[in-house]
Amino acid sequence: MSFIQAKSIDKRFTKTNQTVYGFAKVAADNRQWNYAVKAYQHIVDEGPNADMYFTSRLELLNAKYEEILVTYPPNIPKITEIDKQFTTLIREFDFNPQMAPIIRTQASIKAYYLSQPEVAEKLLDSAINTPGIDAREKALCKIDLADILLFSNNVWDATLLYSQVEKDFPNDTLGQDAKFRNAKLSFYIGEFEWSKAQLDVLRSATSKLIANDAMQLYMLIADNEDEDSTNVALKHYADADLFFFRKMYKEANLCLDSVGMLSLDHPLADEVIFKKAQIALNQGNYVEADSLLYKVYSYYSEDILADDALFLAAEINENQLKNREKAATLYEKIILNYTGSVYISEARKRFRTLRGDHINQ
Repeated sequence: MSFIQAKSIDKRFTKTNQTVYGFAKVAADNRQWNYAVKAYQHIVDEGPNADMYFTSRLELLNAKYEEILVTYPPNIPKITEIDKQFTTLIREFDFNPQMAPIIRTQASIKAYYLSQPEVAEKLLDSAINTPGIDAREKALCKIDLADILLFSNNVWDATLLYSQVEKDFPNDTLGQDAKFRNAKLSFYIGEFEWSKAQLDVLRSATSKLIANDAMQLYMLIADNEDEDSTNVALKHYADADLFFFRKMYKEANLCLDSVGMLSLDHPLADEVIFKKAQIALNQGNYVEADSLLYKVYSYYSEDILADDALFLAAEINENQLKNREKAATLYEKIILNYTGSVYISEARKRFRTLRGDHINQ
């Protein structure tokens, strides 16, 4: 009904597509991808001369892509088709500075889902070197390129690019994000003290999300370093985390099992279980992931990953297992028991939605 009303308002009063476009944005923000796709498609179907045509065409592809990303494992044929549509869009409007967001998305598709990291790297290199590209977009392209280089195990070129963005945007969330990724890269390769030094600075970052991530990783390192500095278990876990990032799930699980073999009650136990849950989710094993997350938020309720486990379990029950009642219960636990969580605002909104409240957007 909202979609019908939006179309009616544009037709009768605004004579533009602003209302339908606004409806599409709200739908996308609330992960109602099917309605977002319908609304953007409505504008695109009016043709190139329609108001908001180009933006809607881009957002249509983004909505289709995001819709696929919440399916585990990802639907490769659908992703391949979206990749073709991105290629068509880029060719149609030429390679220009305004195309950088499109190129970044297509690079992610090619690197992480279509096993074409070299093609992704060339796309981002071209965007970075495009005359007239906005400085922030250029930095975002560098971060994406560094991520893909790390995904391909090209550690040193990745850290160089992160450092460039950090230097160019020292007092900006963009620079802080690059600094965090560099600190995590140091963690991956076992440079724990250097990683901690960078993370310590980031714990006071202006972005609450970056500050929270920095604190979590800092505490993980600080709480699990060995007195003799051998850090065997921590190195196994760092290896597993990097394998997970590179979508090498078998290798990641082997490293996690190595941590468990050292000691059944090792301080890293909750991190190991949580990482195994993430692997199970990415492989489409939803029930297994939900069961593993239950162990984290039930047996380690006072530890730093408890609210992460609750939120991820709630998402799985809401989106994959279609157990809305359980999802609502899990979101409510975050609201009641973890008032300082970074998820509190989103958990409250989703809880109210699942409860059937009417929320003003």
